[in-house]
Amino acid sequence: MGLQIEGNGPDTETKKVIEMGLKEKIMYWDDERNIGNSLIVTLNYGWHFGTGEALAGDAEHVRGFDTVKDAEQAVREASPCNCIECQKEVK
Repeated sequence: MGLQIEGNGPDTETKKVIEMGLKEKIMYWDDERNIGNSLIVTLNYGWHFGTGEALAGDAEHVRGFDTVKDAEQAVREASPCNCIECQKEVK
């Protein structure tokens, strides 16, 4: 599955993040800030937010952010994930 961007279309900051080579880590980029929610990022299978090994059941694949800058940094710092869900989906 390729990157899906939702919300009112990608803004300049979002396009910049995508062009910076981070799109291979991102499954969904849903910017709902204009309706009072967060910018919600779902990572592709094989990645999790945080550093180090994700133990079974505690891998964080979805996170909300207040700014594109915060989302970009977290995606950059995402680590490879070998949780059961990712193992099933990554071939």
